[in-house]
Amino acid sequence: MANDLKSVFRESAGEFLLELEQALLHLNKNPEDITEIDRMFRVMHTIKGSAAMVDLNDVAHFAHTLESECDYLRQGQAKVTPEIIHLALCAHDCLSSLIESHYGGEPVDQEHVESILQKFADARTQATVKSSSDGYGYEKTLKLIKATIKDLTGRSGGSDPEKTVAAAGQKMTQLYYLLVIQNKESAAEFISKLETVFRNARVAESNLPEELLELAVEMMREVEEMYDDSGEVGEADFDPEKILQSMQRPISLNSRLKEITDKMRIKNAALPTLPASYRIKISAEERGPGSMNGQVRFEKVFNRIGVVMPIKQRKSESETPR
Repeated sequence: MANDLKSVFRESAGEFLLELEQALLHLNKNPEDITEIDRMFRVMHTIKGSAAMVDLNDVAHFAHTLESECDYLRQGQAKVTPEIIHLALCAHDCLSSLIESHYGGEPVDQEHVESILQKFADARTQATVKSSSDGYGYEKTLKLIKATIKDLTGRSGGSDPEKTVAAAGQKMTQLYYLLVIQNKESAAEFISKLETVFRNARVAESNLPEELLELAVEMMREVEEMYDDSGEVGEADFDPEKILQSMQRPISLNSRLKEITDKMRIKNAALPTLPASYRIKISAEERGPGSMNGQVRFEKVFNRIGVVMPIKQRKSESETPR
């Protein structure tokens, strides 16, 4: 049974290492992308817990140390720098080697392991923000809320609707993760459905109806009111009618959102059926910064999204890639 669990861990760890690599490559281009920082943290957290379950203690220790360092980035107490990206990729390869050392691979020099962890900690210390306002705190979050409202209310007849959706949607995604990181569960839950609608529209490069954009403004102003709270409790805060209204508003707004999106689904249902099969061409470098490359890399990606697809590598310029 123990051997079976270790085999499962090895396979899943390979997938998580691929996910870590993808997050780092995205961060290399967008170092302030909170979704990818959170993704990196979650990968380390998952590998740490899984390795501990199968008694791979050196792997669990390494992942746990990196998880703690990533938490500084996730909390906005340190910024992602090129040096941190470089050391994270080195840590990725070291973690892969540590795992493989338990499955017949070469042992990993302990001094090398400790050196990477120390260098990562030093780089993170150097990247520590100087004041709380530079991190993902109150001021930055409130500015992001206001900027999202400005995107939505600043649209005019001459503006590109798709650009409005994309700009506001990107800010909503960032805002959602900021609220989660700050443990603002109520505000994060309230905005989550709206963020999903805008994210799907952004990915599909489609427009949203005017009534939904107008509702989005109302919902973002509600988020602003929920978030912009001094924490001081006065006598008026115990007014039963005020409490009831504050509870009903978010529910009412989300109900209106559901009504609009339900109508959108009915409209979309009339679209023609797409072809059942496709031929696609994917171009990529044979080698990458991580341990997986070539055909194995694509197979791992397709497996993670639940796609079963035969992959044929092009052997010559005249052969049609599939």
